[in-house]
This record gives sequence, structure tokens and C-alpha cells, in this order.
Amino acid sequence: MSESPKIQLYVARKVSEKVNTTFDFVKENWRVWLRYSTYLLLPLAIVQGMGLNEMMNSLFDDLAEPGTVSIIATVVAAFIAMVLNCTLTLALLRLYLDRDDRLRGVTGKDLLPLLKNYAPRLLGAVLVLLVVFSPLIAVAVLLAVLIPLVGWVGFFVLLPLALVPAIYLYERQTLVNSVRRAFKLGFADWGRMVGLGLIMLLVYYVLTGCLTQPWAVCMAIKANLFDNSISVETKLVINIAFYVLTILYSFAMYLASSFIILAMTFHYGSVAADTEDASLDYEIENFEKL
Repeated sequence: MSESPKIQLYVARKVSEKVNTTFDFVKENWRVWLRYSTYLLLPLAIVQGMGLNEMMNSLFDDLAEPGTVSIIATVVAAFIAMVLNCTLTLALLRLYLDRDDRLRGVTGKDLLPLLKNYAPRLLGAVLVLLVVFSPLIAVAVLLAVLIPLVGWVGFFVLLPLALVPAIYLYERQTLVNSVRRAFKLGFADWGRMVGLGLIMLLVYYVLTGCLTQPWAVCMAIKANLFDNSISVETKLVINIAFYVLTILYSFAMYLASSFIILAMTFHYGSVAADTEDASLDYEIENFEKL
């Protein structure tokens, strides 16, 4: 069977084509993607699962209170996982584009230089963006609660920020220039970007939904664990099941968010190719210098 054409980044695509390209990339490289996602993200999912499990216990037991350490661990683990997941996704795509063999035979030795280069830069960028845009995000959240329609408009206005990671890491511009460029490219094709974002959010909820119901059922059962009529053995089994499902649910959320990252990256490449940057060169020839 002939090999499918290699996916390119800087190609003008319709919304449906961006969605298809995202799934094609995952379909072609799912083994490599899942392997390194497991190495990097599963330990963080375990930490997050421990924290969430303790927080859930505090909801069902009046005598228990969530420890500060568990809350901090959960938030920190989720934040680090978000940064690492974005880093890994963009690094794998970069390797795919740069290698003649795509991702066949990729090892940790091939991936590590990009991870070491991307992760600190992306972490710093996310922290700065959180500080700068947190007031706007807070206002958008408040408006979403008070006036849902206005709140959603606020989120959509900030949606071009989703293009910042690809621009910042691939074009190696300053963070300020990356943000400016993100809004420039984002608003150049804002309608399609919103449509793509809504589609990928639906994909996200579908992919994570398979674990939502078992987790919710287990949580409902867990709510009755403090009934004295339930045996110790039953409580232990349900606690273990809830903890495992919490870990799997956290890990599934990380994996599902990769689809959004890929889709937004292909949107960036499409808009760049469709506007003034059709011949954009993002340093493939200088890859070995990174």
C-alpha cells in the first residue's frame, strides 16, 4: 500500500481540512505520540489524581478537609502538564516536518533537544501571558457567568492567543512580537478560527466523555462510602477504582487537548500561507543548530 503524502504545515486549508489533517497526523503517529505522552504526562496525571481524590474525600466527609499541599500539587501538576503537553505536541510536529522519515524511528535522543529548547521558553511565555491577560480572562469568566453571550464573545476575542505557542517556538520571535502576530493572523481569519475552535472543543468532550460517565458513577457511589453499613472491603475497592479512574480521566484530558493544539497549529500554518507569509521559512535548514 502506498504511503500517504507527507503533511505540510504552511498550506492553506479549509476548516474541515484542518480537522482532517489533525486526525491524519494523530492516526499516522499515534504510537510515538502515545508513548512519549505516557512518559511525560502519566506521572503528572498520577499526582493530579492523588490531589483530586483527596479533594473529593473532603466533599463527602464533613470531618475531612482538603490539605493545602494536595490542592497546590493538583494545580501545579495540571499547569506543568499543560505546558509539557503543548511542548511535546509541537516538538513532535516539528520533528515530523524536518525528517525525511517523518517520525519513524524517533527516539528520546532525537526528541530531547527540542524539549529542552521549547519547554523553558514556553513555560516563561505562559507565565507572562497569564500575568498580563489574567485580568481580561477574569472579566471574561465573570461576564460568562452573568451574561453568557457577552462572556463567550470575550473568550473568542482572546482566541488568537492559541496561536502564540506555534509562532513563538517555530518562528523564534520575541514574545511581544509573537502575541502581535497571533492577533494579526487570528483576526485575519477569525470566523474560521472560531468555527475550528468550537469543533475541536466538541472533539475534546467526545474523547474525554468515554471516561466521564464511569468516573461520575464511581463518584456517586463514593458519596455513600461513609455509610456505616458499607463494608471496609467495599470501601477500599471503590476508593481504588475512583483513584484509577481519576488518573485515567486526567490523562485523557491531556491527550484530548493535543488535538486542539494541533488544530490551532495547522490553522496558524494555513493563515500564514494564505496571507503575506506563503513562502514562510521557519528554519528547517537550521534545525541542527537548535
